[in-house]
Amino acid sequence: MSDLYEFQAIRDLALKKILKKNDVRPSEKLRIGRRFSGRSLIVNGLTGLINRKETLTANELKKLSSTDIAFIIARREKLRSFVTSEEEIIRLTEKDVATAYNQSLPDP
Repeated sequence: MSDLYEFQAIRDLALKKILKKNDVRPSEKLRIGRRFSGRSLIVNGLTGLINRKETLTANELKKLSSTDIAFIIARREKLRSFVTSEEEIIRLTEKDVATAYNQSLPDP
């Protein structure tokens, strides 16, 4: 509703609330961020999808753009190339993802 009537402050508050919620899946944060140009939600969603152990589900693949899927897979492969054992886990920070995002993807 806030987006429909261009109430920027209400829109920003709603996006911040979603960003803070732990029960919203990273793929949903990414989708919402894309829909409403919420850069912090986009970066948070990408970070969550890149860092998690599980692969993208078929349902997530249907909902995400091919550009986002390629970005996520490329970053996951790059991360995993540094892992030398199953116990070693390397995670990207939101700052790492934001930097890579700014270099390879167009603005939302």
